[in-house]
Amino acid sequence: MTIASTAFSSPPTENGVSNVLKIPNNNTQNQSTPVVSEEALEGERREERKFLKETNDFLKYLAKKLRISQKFVNTAMIYVMKYTRINPYHSVNKFLVGAASLLLASKALNEGILLEHLVEYYIEIECKRIEKTSGRPCRLDLTAKNKEIYMEEIQVQEFDILLEVGFEFDVELPNSYIAKFASSKGGKTIFKSAKHSKFAYMFTNDAYTTTAPLYYTPLEIAATAIYMAKVYLSKENSKDQGEQETEEEWIRLIDSSLELSTIIEVKDEIKKVYEIRKTSSS
Repeated sequence: MTIASTAFSSPPTENGVSNVLKIPNNNTQNQSTPVVSEEALEGERREERKFLKETNDFLKYLAKKLRISQKFVNTAMIYVMKYTRINPYHSVNKFLVGAASLLLASKALNEGILLEHLVEYYIEIECKRIEKTSGRPCRLDLTAKNKEIYMEEIQVQEFDILLEVGFEFDVELPNSYIAKFASSKGGKTIFKSAKHSKFAYMFTNDAYTTTAPLYYTPLEIAATAIYMAKVYLSKENSKDQGEQETEEEWIRLIDSSLELSTIIEVKDEIKKVYEIRKTSSS
């Protein structure tokens, strides 16, 4: 079996490296800026959130098949989001970018995954995608030759992602902040039961189906997840005895630099995930 090592084995190729989008020159005269309505912008944002949600679902599927943890998914989503800041999401294959990002995440976390298995699951999903887009049946080909072709495709995409994100390899996740707060003196006054930690991690995972990790720090996302868990379980908390801190006070127990206004912004972004789920289920 081929195991994904911590070295980058795929060299850049002429077709494997995508072109960076050119930034228009703001000094160019006689250029008119197209007017885009707020409705059109919101429609575009919805489509982007849908793309992130579907990519996240695919990564969760791979994680389940490969028996790896959620941290692989969250780390991979950071690469997906950074990559699609440069290459618009509607111009990429979310399954290919997702698989390559998961491979990259395994290296960032220094925990190898079975590349041969990753390729098999990717081929399976890619075959279904081809059937859906073409309307023709796709024969699942898991021969050694075909797996080698797809393996190279994933590795070339992985290198392309690294090029586009400027070889920013390390990714920090919010989980450590949640764990640290939960075990602290201040955290124990907020986390009244194991449910609080459970829901905080759940909201953190949901943040990675939005663009929040691109614009807010892991600390801010962790604080927001803690805040959302506390609010969600507020009925239980209302039964507790003792002094109740204001939101500003207990948020600063996490870190003195945090502002409630920022936490509310992140919370509003994460909540959009549940709007997508409502739309999908209705």
